Amino acid sequence: MPLFDQSGKEVIAFTSRDTDAPKRYQHWQESFDKSRYLYGLHLAKDAIRRTDKAIIVEGQFDTMCLHTYGFDMTVGLCGHALTIMHVTLLARYCSEIYLLLDPDDAGNSALEHAKSLYKEYDLRECGLTFVPVRLPNKTDPDDYVRQQGSSALVNLLKDAKQKASND
Repeated sequence: MPLFDQSGKEVIAFTSRDTDAPKRYQHWQESFDKSRYLYGLHLAKDAIRRTDKAIIVEGQFDTMCLHTYGFDMTVGLCGHALTIMHVTLLARYCSEIYLLLDPDDAGNSALEHAKSLYKEYDLRECGLTFVPVRLPNKTDPDDYVRQQGSSALVNLLKDAKQKASND
């Protein structure tokens, strides 16, 4: 799958996945700086601007699936680590960032890292809000929206935002 820069004019890399391999070894050799790019940003940035929201998921398949279900403001990490570079890219377009990461050890670790990044750089003072979203029953984002539908995901995002604003 091609990974474009944020303008959509330049292909940065082609990413790949061997779905028959164990999860740890599914991604083939990918030699690009994953901390600088978000999958699908060139497609999502208009919706991100319009809604003032971005949904971050892990990877291309979750991104494509959520776009299919109308969540056009979704972008994917090329891995699971959110970086300050990712945040600065998104801060150009929105003030709310929903973290809809896989509910596994890697996703939970990435969510904790994102929270520490938020505190370390005092991103609230920059006008940014992080909204961590917890998926029930250890369901990945693409499975959740396919099984429960768009309205269930909208409600989950609303509930997460309400919880985040109370914290």
